[in-house]
Amino acid sequence: MLRARSTTLALVCVLFLSFSGWAVEIDPKIDSHPVIDQVFAAYEKAFNSGDVKQIGELWKGDGEFINPMGDRILGREAIEKLFQDYFSRNPGVKLTIQVLSIKVEEEGRVVVAEVVPEVKPKPPGSLGTNKAKVVLVRSDDKWLIEGIKEEPYLPASYEHLKDLEWMVGSWTSQTPADAATDSDNPISINTTCQCTANKSFLTRTFNARLQDLEVQGTEVIGWDPQAKTIRSWMFESTGGFTQSTWRSDGKKWIIEMSGVQSDGTPISATNTLTLVDKDTITYLSQNRMRGGEKQPDRGPIKLMRVKEDKK
Repeated sequence: MLRARSTTLALVCVLFLSFSGWAVEIDPKIDSHPVIDQVFAAYEKAFNSGDVKQIGELWKGDGEFINPMGDRILGREAIEKLFQDYFSRNPGVKLTIQVLSIKVEEEGRVVVAEVVPEVKPKPPGSLGTNKAKVVLVRSDDKWLIEGIKEEPYLPASYEHLKDLEWMVGSWTSQTPADAATDSDNPISINTTCQCTANKSFLTRTFNARLQDLEVQGTEVIGWDPQAKTIRSWMFESTGGFTQSTWRSDGKKWIIEMSGVQSDGTPISATNTLTLVDKDTITYLSQNRMRGGEKQPDRGPIKLMRVKEDKK
């Protein structure tokens, strides 16, 4: 039976949810544990050959699997049937098990392993990547799976957003010599970006000041699975709001923005974020239109990463 300690593995989660192609590095200190050599390698081999009986033999007779929705599958026979149904719907899929951690308990008789599985080709309807831990018990000279419980790990959208993770942190256009204004950049910008729970979205808050005009706002950046593009939605303290589509061009991100000001005037622009290095980006706003009239370009404005004060 599943032990009270967290026991979550996604070896079987392919029966319910499929996975993205995000790779996880294996800790070199644990890549030769007997559980990896005996159980996980055998699991991959049996799965990749569609051998349901061989998969079942890796489980205890009363083994228990719990999927992310809380459904319980109890016993070797039920688990084998689950795999049989899965293979009939997804012929030819291949499994790779990425091991995140292994913990030995009860004087070496129990092992709790945290893993992320990758299935290729990714089955239709993928909701992302699951992470799980498996509880294994020693039976004579071999290990058997006692319990598996899954939990969501990374949503499918993360596969598309991970190339923007460099944005996470705080950035400023202000220089240490003049924290109030930078003579080279008449527009003062301070912005902070962070990931939401489960890395489904990025959120960015900002404060921009041009002479006596100050604007604050919030932007949500996410993957649009229908349009198959990165999109963002920005809401400003003035009452205006915009939406944008993002595309990558090397180290540049081209952001096509359109929206409306609080008085109903339509606005649009092509904004470009360029990653100069890990601590420096530039912002350029071109093709700026307001109410059908062309506006001057803004930038490029240099923003520097704000270093954390480590005490």
